[in-house]
Amino acid sequence: DDFGQQLSFLQCVNRDFFESIARLRAARRYWAELAHNRYGSQRDKVQKYRIHSGGDTDSMTFERPYANIGRIALTCLSAVLGGAQSIQLPCYDEAYEIPTEEAIQNALDVQMIVAFESGVSKVVDPLAGSYYVEKLTADVHTEFTRIVNDIVNTGGMVRWIEEGRLQRKIAEEAYQWEKRLKTGEEVMVAANFARDDKPRSEYETMMHPYSEETYDYQANSIKKVK
Repeated sequence: DDFGQQLSFLQCVNRDFFESIARLRAARRYWAELAHNRYGSQRDKVQKYRIHSGGDTDSMTFERPYANIGRIALTCLSAVLGGAQSIQLPCYDEAYEIPTEEAIQNALDVQMIVAFESGVSKVVDPLAGSYYVEKLTADVHTEFTRIVNDIVNTGGMVRWIEEGRLQRKIAEEAYQWEKRLKTGEEVMVAANFARDDKPRSEYETMMHPYSEETYDYQANSIKKVK
């Protein structure tokens, strides 16, 4: 209770709107239970799950990148409805480059539109009581508890990392995601659904121009380290 209220967590949301909301709600429930039951916390501030939520760049497409703006808006809305206290959105051009100033401003505009124009900030947990959301939250909570208990009962996270189990799990999930995209099980507009005939090389992209000043700065920095 002395330091727990200073803890905060980073949790990403993705293209699955309702699942993202459910994962945030389930994580909040799990942390409250963990803080109280395992660590004996008696303070509400410690049991509160403070979330900084980030978007998932895997949800962005190289093809027709302006379509990513719609994805960014849904990502932002799901984070808000899930109860995130702060949000950092990906930019529409992050599928192929470091974001431009225009793309960064667009992501910021999306956040402000959701925060100040949509009205969602006027109510806390507006989807509470929805049969679908509550059932999905319960299912995610159950699965999350199972996974965490499995890690704890088999040596803990440090051992998982040392033995490569965590890395293999992440790699397997990434492989399955790409497999679902290639088979069309997961739909991504412009990437594997409603595609056009243009190859990637024909898309107009605004890459950062070469800067000799930046190059010299980085080169000198590396020399100093060596």
